[in-house]
This record gives sequence, C-alpha cells and structure tokens, in this order.
Amino acid sequence: MLPSCREVSELASENLDNPIKGARWLKMKLHLMMCKHCRLYKKQMDLTQKTVCQMENHNHDESSDSKKQIFEKVEANYKKAHSNK
Repeated sequence: MLPSCREVSELASENLDNPIKGARWLKMKLHLMMCKHCRLYKKQMDLTQKTVCQMENHNHDESSDSKKQIFEKVEANYKKAHSNK
C-alpha cells in the first residue's frame, strides 16, 4: 500500500537530512509519480534547502551588493525549479 500525503511529507523531510533507502524510498517515489501536490511540496522543500545552504555558505557581509547577490540566487533557483512544470 502506498503512503498517504502526510506520510510522504514526513519522508521528504527526513530525506533532506538522511537519504531514505529501500522500500521506504520506493513507496515515496511511487506516490510522487501519482500525486502532483506532493511533487510540488517536495520540489519546494528541495529549493528551500538549496537556498538555505547557499546562504549559509555565503559570507555574512551585510552590504547591499551581498543582499542583491543573495536575492538573485534565490530568484534564479525559484525560476529554475518552476520552469520544469
């Protein structure tokens, strides 16, 4: 039996920190193939994680140029993530 949307959201969250494997991974992938809402949710989670990692790796300079660069990276990641719909 496939997991519910709630279970998939929990698996997707867990997968960000520790990649899930085996039957749990397969069940999540099968659900994602059938559920556009969960696919979008996972895509948004992945984008958020990528953006946060980029911000953590960025030097913590508070200049306006630095803020502009961060905004441009977030905007580019957003456009890239949503161009594959």
